[in-house]
Amino acid sequence: MHLKALEREAKEICLQLKQSVFRMTQYRESLKEMYRELTEMCHKLNMELLQNKDKGERTFRLGIWD
Repeated sequence: MHLKALEREAKEICLQLKQSVFRMTQYRESLKEMYRELTEMCHKLNMELLQNKDKGERTFRLGIWD
């Protein structure tokens, strides 16, 4: 009887571990996607800042103020 209880407990723990692995895999994929999106946003912001910097330098050299 004691062995059957241990076996049931082992199966329950195994199931919990499998569910945890599944959740962690989903979470990892979610984090990877979030990282890609943030990297893309930062890249776009950097490009916009560089474009605005270049525009500002040209405007300053020409003596034109927006």
